[in-house]
Amino acid sequence: EAAANILLSTYLICILTISVFVGCGSTSSEDMKLKYEPLSEKEIRIFNLTGDKIAMYEIKNIPEGIGIKVDISYELYEGDVKIKEELIAGIATGGPTEKETDLKFGINIQDKKIRTNISMGGGMSSNEIDIDLNLREMSHGFLGSDEELKLGDEVYLFHGAKGNGFSPIDLGVNIDEKVIKERLTNHESNFLIKLSIKEITES
Repeated sequence: EAAANILLSTYLICILTISVFVGCGSTSSEDMKLKYEPLSEKEIRIFNLTGDKIAMYEIKNIPEGIGIKVDISYELYEGDVKIKEELIAGIATGGPTEKETDLKFGINIQDKKIRTNISMGGGMSSNEIDIDLNLREMSHGFLGSDEELKLGDEVYLFHGAKGNGFSPIDLGVNIDEKVIKERLTNHESNFLIKLSIKEITES
């Protein structure tokens, strides 16, 4: 069984009631991966009509025997200067996982709102936040490829930019900060969405 608990207004974490793994933690039989799930042509046409910008992903082969915390957050920049960072949503296991598991999540951007939905091990976390700019007015791109993942990684999933055309950053895992700053400098304002995945350790 699993139960979702909402913690704070903008920090939404789903605590999963999962049987505690007895014994030593073990590693995954397969490497952990972030997989992009393309939309169908019909879905693309529908979302183009509604103005929604949507991307779906799955994290495969999350290791067993450890606690996991996944956060989705955004960063707002003026040029290459970060002026705001805020959590959109998160999900965490209530203890070590009993078996290798997968996680699915989606991001929906429309005008000045971001909606997210995350599911893992039978638990689900959904959230909606308002932002300070209209993303419809920005050139943008989502990560559209699969990525190898390790615990502790950060993955940039979305880049929106305004002013001076569009010079997108290379979205993906652990992008070099110098490279990011060089690309961000080309625009008046930049909006990034990233995912982080960490092991929960006892304090």
